[in-house]
Amino acid sequence: MRPLEVFVKPVRFSKPRNSAEAGTRLELNLSYFLSNYVVLSFLLASYAIVSKPPLLISAIILAVVWSVAVQPTDFVWKGIVIPAKNKVLLASVGTTVVLLLAAGTVLLVVMGLSSTTVILHAVFHAGATQEELNALNFPLDDVDDRDPESGKGAQLLER
Repeated sequence: MRPLEVFVKPVRFSKPRNSAEAGTRLELNLSYFLSNYVVLSFLLASYAIVSKPPLLISAIILAVVWSVAVQPTDFVWKGIVIPAKNKVLLASVGTTVVLLLAAGTVLLVVMGLSSTTVILHAVFHAGATQEELNALNFPLDDVDDRDPESGKGAQLLER
């Protein structure tokens, strides 16, 4: 995970000069800040679940269902036997139904908000400095130092 000062420092944000630079920034920043983006999305989803009690209850029920479903033994309840291999299938179907019915709208909003935030950050963040990338052994073999339009700036090579 990258430090917060690198991730959100205002001086590191700027408008890309052209679409090629925006694409380069998007690709490099998605790789460089991936763990930050995952944590941000997780925090947004957690806030959405905790802020709505029915979703919190649904999440707890799903956690219990999955804790039973992943056990390698058959499940027996009131004489009904559910084989171990069918428990995961039933849990998957149940999770899908609960997500669509209880959290469908919230799930779409969180996914949309996370995606939009990540893309905007990745495009407008100027990126890591060359020293930061070198310290991480970040693979820059695919990067050319020229912009095809102006001959300046970094541009990803076509594969």
